[in-house]
Amino acid sequence: MGKIKGQFQPLLGQAIASVARVALDAPDSDPSPMMDTLLLTLKDGRNFELLVEQGHVQFEELQTANLFAGFELEPNQQLVSYPTHAIDPLPQTIESLTETWAGEENSQFLVAVSLWDKNNAHIISVCTEGDEAEIMSLEALRQRMDEMVFSYGFLSHQLYSSARQSQDIGVLRSA
Repeated sequence: MGKIKGQFQPLLGQAIASVARVALDAPDSDPSPMMDTLLLTLKDGRNFELLVEQGHVQFEELQTANLFAGFELEPNQQLVSYPTHAIDPLPQTIESLTETWAGEENSQFLVAVSLWDKNNAHIISVCTEGDEAEIMSLEALRQRMDEMVFSYGFLSHQLYSSARQSQDIGVLRSA
């Protein structure tokens, strides 16, 4: 699932109402937010969860209230939503998004996604390069991409607009 280009397109034209981490909750402890997840709740009430594991990115709409994790829960554990203030102010409507892919054509993997509003202002970027969904500023992501191009030899950027149009907006290769 982590190699599906355009998997974030259902967010286009939608307003994000809240951003949260998925947290592990057990009876005798405080909820522990998991850094490999991100939960986006849209203004229309739909929820989308992002799970990042080494070499795998899963992004899907939740059809039920059941959150998911990359491991099996113990009988006394449950997954809960843990609010974060990654986007301010809310709601924000996503007009376009950019996926950044690393690696050569047959072995590409998603390393980042950035969301933009109608004025092409940055809403949020999430780096999926390692084993966490790392929320980053645009500047921090650009610096990370400068390093990625040398590590992976190839980066491509795919832009999606709310008109459901897709366009390859750039390719970076290391020298």
